[in-house]
Amino acid sequence: MAAELGCTSSTVDEHLRKVESRILSSLVR
Repeated sequence: MAAELGCTSSTVDEHLRKVESRILSSLVR
């Protein structure tokens, strides 16, 4: 999917990192 978007792949990567950090923080709690 990110490969198809191309120029927005970096934005997608940032979004995934934010979601991942939210999940990790919720697990820590």
